Amino acid sequence: MYQKIKQIVSCILFFSFTSTFSQEETIILDCKKFRSGKYTYQEASYKSVIVTRNTEEQVEHELISGLIVKYNIDWISDCEYVLTQFWSNNIAVAKLNGSKIYVKIIQILGDKYKYEAKQNDVLSSFTMIKVNK
Repeated sequence: MYQKIKQIVSCILFFSFTSTFSQEETIILDCKKFRSGKYTYQEASYKSVIVTRNTEEQVEHELISGLIVKYNIDWISDCEYVLTQFWSNNIAVAKLNGSKIYVKIIQILGDKYKYEAKQNDVLSSFTMIKVNK
């Protein structure tokens, strides 16, 4: 009898525990503070890239090669925007003018934000760090 009661209590605890964690939590991100400023990437392979952004334009400057790429920004919501490349100082990269990158900020931690970017059905994830406040 004791074993049966123990099983019932365990089941009740298990289901109440899992139902608590299965409920979707809505997390509100304050993305507006990232609409303008100067940024670097957290990822080591992009540490030499400086990103400067205002509400309408983003410029990416790769300091080692000197590559510069400019994008128009179209904000869809507080945390989602579309980058449309319109200029580059590199002829091969300039051939991508008109291409779009769809960006969604998914996590914020202080002056860092993690985002997902989709271009030509390729999904990538990066973290940017705001270097000026």
